[in-house]
Amino acid sequence: MEEKEFRSQLMESMKLARKQGMCLSEEQIHSFFPDIQQGSEQMGFLLEYYKNQKIGVGDRKEVEEYLSMEDRNYLEEYLNGISALESMEPEELKAVMLSAIAGDQDAKEVLLQQFLPKTAELAKLYAINPSTAAKGINILVDAGILYKKRGIGMFVSDGAKEVIRTKRKARFC
Repeated sequence: MEEKEFRSQLMESMKLARKQGMCLSEEQIHSFFPDIQQGSEQMGFLLEYYKNQKIGVGDRKEVEEYLSMEDRNYLEEYLNGISALESMEPEELKAVMLSAIAGDQDAKEVLLQQFLPKTAELAKLYAINPSTAAKGINILVDAGILYKKRGIGMFVSDGAKEVIRTKRKARFC
């Protein structure tokens, strides 16, 4: 297998791993790299690469297994903090959705607040460090797109769409 083809197959296998929750089966790896023999030194290098990329081979690995102790503690503390927040019951959420459809601005704001992902959820979804997700959120806060209410959560700012449009237009001018 030539280097260019190897890189291409490696990228494709990485995409598949991300789609599957950061894991690949041994059969999938073999289908991407049929020329590499099981147990060979090359296969060892490939498996080590996947491990370094936080991709589990065989059984699916949970993101927490790859987090440092500091990151795990942060994630646990954050999850404990947000678990104290009230969440809407399905009936209440349905009523708010109907009000939002009818044009109620307060109901629309409540829906935005309900569906804004938490930092820990973003970290888990994209398999990134929670502090990296927090930095991304802080960038959005600094840009005026989101705002934080201490002890409550993050919310979409009024005029966030206009801020985004202005920033996009500035890139093209």
